[in-house]
Amino acid sequence: MLLKKDLAKGYCSKVFSLLVLMLILIPNVKGEDDFYEHKDVWQTYYVSHSFNSKWSTLLLYNNMYSTKVGTRDVFIQNALKYKLTKELYLEGIYRYEYTKGSNGWISENRPAVRMGLDTKWGQWKIRNRHRVELRLREHMSSRFRYRTDIRLKPSWNFSSFKISPYWMEEAFVSDHKISALRTYLGLAGSKGRFVPCTYFMVQSYNKQEKFKHLMVYGVQLGIKI
Repeated sequence: MLLKKDLAKGYCSKVFSLLVLMLILIPNVKGEDDFYEHKDVWQTYYVSHSFNSKWSTLLLYNNMYSTKVGTRDVFIQNALKYKLTKELYLEGIYRYEYTKGSNGWISENRPAVRMGLDTKWGQWKIRNRHRVELRLREHMSSRFRYRTDIRLKPSWNFSSFKISPYWMEEAFVSDHKISALRTYLGLAGSKGRFVPCTYFMVQSYNKQEKFKHLMVYGVQLGIKI
């Protein structure tokens, strides 16, 4: 049994490494030097706290740094989570965001409601979330946006940090069309109060009926208090 588990870990690690290389190298192999409109580094830090078995909260800070323009987006987000069942939960979310545009920085208030499901299928952990958010942007019309994501993660982990690879897809829908798609490949872990994560992500966003692409390297650190 242990041998089979070790073989499965080794196989998944090789597949994960291959997918990361494909994510980075395929556009250049094809000769498309401008495949990625620009490249970003995203940094996320958060603290979380559980009041009891039902209620918990999270406070998050995020910084998006672009290779073209430097820091282009920062936001602070607070979420209050309530567990409806063992697998199903509901969240109320509020985000205050600053985005760098062609005419300077623009502020945005973004209240949202999200429903999520955490479940298992065989040796895999599955998370599926659905969010409806209201975007209240400075000098721009307000609008609703729908987001949904699904994450697949193996039940096994390795090292004292309990590290597991994961794959996630996310879709954004606004103005009755898919406005952006995200593909994540990452490593997530946990050790005591600390919850580290790192990932590669490609975002394809619909710009005048033509998809543009952004490559992101992200790091995340959470602390349970």
